[in-house]
Amino acid sequence: MCTGSFRNYSKMCTLSLTLTRDENLILDIHFCFIMKVLIIVRVLWPGGVQRTAFAEAEGLVKLGDDVDLVFIRDTGRLKYATKIKYSVIYDNSVNERPLGKILKKITLHYNPQRGTDATVDIDLILKFVRSLRTRYDIVYCFDEFTGIFSKTIKKSCNSKIVVVIHEVSDRHLSLSHFIQKMATRGADAVITNTSYNIDLLRSFKANNAIEIYPGLNITNENISFKDREDLAISVTMWDSGRHPEVFIEIAKNLQRGKLMLIGNWADKSYFNEFKNLIIKSGVQEKLEVTGPVSEGELKAYYLKAKVFIRFGYNEKGPGMGSLEAISYGIPIIWNKGIGINEILQDGVNGFVSDPFLPFNVAEKTYMIFNDEEIWNNFHNANLNLANDFTWEKHNEKLHNLFKKLLDNANMSDHD
Repeated sequence: MCTGSFRNYSKMCTLSLTLTRDENLILDIHFCFIMKVLIIVRVLWPGGVQRTAFAEAEGLVKLGDDVDLVFIRDTGRLKYATKIKYSVIYDNSVNERPLGKILKKITLHYNPQRGTDATVDIDLILKFVRSLRTRYDIVYCFDEFTGIFSKTIKKSCNSKIVVVIHEVSDRHLSLSHFIQKMATRGADAVITNTSYNIDLLRSFKANNAIEIYPGLNITNENISFKDREDLAISVTMWDSGRHPEVFIEIAKNLQRGKLMLIGNWADKSYFNEFKNLIIKSGVQEKLEVTGPVSEGELKAYYLKAKVFIRFGYNEKGPGMGSLEAISYGIPIIWNKGIGINEILQDGVNGFVSDPFLPFNVAEKTYMIFNDEEIWNNFHNANLNLANDFTWEKHNEKLHNLFKKLLDNANMSDHD
């Protein structure tokens, strides 16, 4: 058998000649796509958006795509553990440039909870996209701030543009709504993560919007009820908008066990203030905040916790912590009106509760701590649910979307 191949942008053709026993030659031609993809992420810090970017880049590479993952600016925070190569254009010192200080103030006005590390470096994003000279099949803009430069990117790379919007604004006269609208208009496709967000995108005529739910990694480590602790955890990028103070009131009402708030804090000064508030409230024996943790430490917490608490406030995305908890089969307590509510059922995957009714939250937490049968039922339901939301399925949908955009473009070129 002999083989040969050639590459024409995103297509690779493999030809195989097979000599059969009766000396006939069989020619087999197989076409596959090897797409060149650029993923542009605004900032590198250990939040759910960045974790998603790494998981998608890893998945697309496994599917055979040629992926460049680029972060515009680093924050110097704890890094996500990954084997994939990525680039960071600027370190955090660029925040000290004169324009950086102005943009820092504008960002704090736009989103005061997120702190200075979340500064939107519009000038650095524009400088980067103008410098692009490589031809990419797909440029994947990982938020609306990179997406607003779609037209500039198309001129530089002659690419199809895909923009992902993680939280769609429902305030129609707000700056965030205006920016998101700008980003969708220049995109060939817009991705978001829940039907809540899809409905909002289509309300401002983003008819090319597609829902692709985030993924999770299936874990093979099944820790039983008896081998876990009376521990309820909540994992996110913490800020004042996530209302961590409600956990102080829950801790006051908790009959036994402990609560832990795990993950980075967007504003480090607020983190210190909150730790002092825990001490002043006298709940330091029942409530702990960890700050940054490694991937290994995070996994250890998932393996010993009996309950995961996910409270959100006008957050339409599912939250990476919720999906990770599902993958470990941890029963969840959550509130209505958030993205994860779309796939969870009260009394099946855990309990719905109101974060501002701390006695009710504490009571339901205690019920799961105390009843092995209830815990096992929720645990098994979540392990079954996890099979529907793997990163493999997510990345296959993403790959197929990219391929479809290129297929449609090729068909248009031949018309």
